[in-house]
Amino acid sequence: MKLRKILSTGAAAATAVVVATVIATPANAAEDTCIVVTTHCETNIIHANSSDWVYYKVQAGSILGANYRVVDVDTGVVVRSGFTRKTAPFYGAGSIYGLYGYYRLEVYNATPSARGKLYN
Repeated sequence: MKLRKILSTGAAAATAVVVATVIATPANAAEDTCIVVTTHCETNIIHANSSDWVYYKVQAGSILGANYRVVDVDTGVVVRSGFTRKTAPFYGAGSIYGLYGYYRLEVYNATPSARGKLYN
């Protein structure tokens, strides 16, 4: 009886370790969004995905358009920049290929409610 209880307890503990390991493993996909409160915002740093690209989307604020740039945080190199207008299509978006490092999207010269999203 005691042996059976020990074995069942050991199996439950092993299952818990496997489940915790699976849950704790970070996913390859990451994303972050920033919303302009004053005149600028920045997303958190995102690593390029395993296919070596990131995707960005920037939406203009309620009054004016917004400038944006995607920056390699290790080198400071701007890998994409642009401006999105207040008039249609209201946003700028695209994929940037051939990336291997860590990147951040910066939205600047913008009015409140402009936003940017960066994901891999």
